[in-house]
Amino acid sequence: MGISCTNSGAMAWGNNCRRTDARDFGGVMGRPQLEFEARILQQHFATRLADWESHPRYHAYHIVNVLHGRTTLSLGAVWHEYARRPAPTLTTRARPIVGGERSTAAGGVTIGRHGPWLPLYGGPVRHYVDRRNFALINVTERGHVLHPGYIMRWIERAGASVLSHTVGRGVGPMARTNERMGTEIFDDLDEDVASALPRR
Repeated sequence: MGISCTNSGAMAWGNNCRRTDARDFGGVMGRPQLEFEARILQQHFATRLADWESHPRYHAYHIVNVLHGRTTLSLGAVWHEYARRPAPTLTTRARPIVGGERSTAAGGVTIGRHGPWLPLYGGPVRHYVDRRNFALINVTERGHVLHPGYIMRWIERAGASVLSHTVGRGVGPMARTNERMGTEIFDDLDEDVASALPRR
């Protein structure tokens, strides 16, 4: 059904990826994430995840990165930087998103550790926010190369570390390519967030 990748850190390279048939990627997604996802699928696409899962182009991926390995930063402080970078764009927002805003997804991705940097144009996305659970969803709109699809991102604490999760799902074109490129693109975005966090 999709792939799930675990990285040792947003500043490190090398995915440890595996295929999975679990909708929640083996328990990674808890009830708050699943309920937020279901609500936005219905609100934006007027569909359910089960309908997408039966689609011939359905694809999904999950990645988790360590944003900060040992920190006293609150999730609120991390969220401030996280929500300023909800999606790959050519600029960083001055303020965190609150929901309802639109962006044009664009940027680039480096293939492999020393591979080529490829410029990518995505297209229009709308942002939804679940501030209580430090989560956001970017949904594609008409004109996006991967429409229809979305990614959900959220942060959580694991001991002294802060983790970033990204789940992407869609039924648009280039399913297998998107699984691979999505993990690279959001690795890069997590690296940008990690670089902006105070090192304490």
